[in-house]
Amino acid sequence: MDDIETTIDSSTNEYCTDEFDSKIHEHIACYDNIFSHEMCREIIDYFEQTLEDGSVFSVREDYSDEEWNELPDLTKKIIEEGAYSDGSTQFDQAELGRKDDSLFLNITSPKYSEITFEALQRGFEEYTKVYPLLKESRISTTDIKMQRTPPGGGYHVWHDERASWGVDHRQVVWMIYLNDMPEGEAETEFYYQKLRINPKAGRLVLWPAAYTHAHRGNIVFSQNKYVLTGWFSTFPN
Repeated sequence: MDDIETTIDSSTNEYCTDEFDSKIHEHIACYDNIFSHEMCREIIDYFEQTLEDGSVFSVREDYSDEEWNELPDLTKKIIEEGAYSDGSTQFDQAELGRKDDSLFLNITSPKYSEITFEALQRGFEEYTKVYPLLKESRISTTDIKMQRTPPGGGYHVWHDERASWGVDHRQVVWMIYLNDMPEGEAETEFYYQKLRINPKAGRLVLWPAAYTHAHRGNIVFSQNKYVLTGWFSTFPN
């Protein structure tokens, strides 16, 4: 991915390192150091603590009034707004489909949502310098989905992000890796581009949401993989 390289000053952002590098190959952009390693670690710790302290429960439909009233407010919000999933029922492939834990930070954490949106804005502005037509649409991102993929987990089926009814407004996919992974595992792989991107803490990746960029997450072997992900979508004027 050496055909475009630029450097962006981020000295005014306390959550980023002094600069981050960008590389673009076949419309897939990598922006390294969008987050500092310290911020990546802080977000991971928040995610783990949220799951550990009982704020996340399997969704049930049979809470008694007494049980519901005893739940923490954050737990109620997570259940009511569908902010947590273990991925097991999202697709038809069952155990061969998705296996991870996900939490929508835009629902659970205003602090980390604001930090993430700020970083995404900087990366997206750089992307639109190469693809300025994106500026002509009313485009924004609203969801921040954090995923923890355990060894053996992930979603290994080739797919794009506009393949079903109701998501055709998605234009650009984004993903921020929150931890480094050993070489040879957990890559984001693109089918037509014959490209694998290694997870690296603080790396933002942007790519078109359509069928031209079918992709999958390769299997995780050695440790949990953590990412933030979502979409830049067009909305009616």
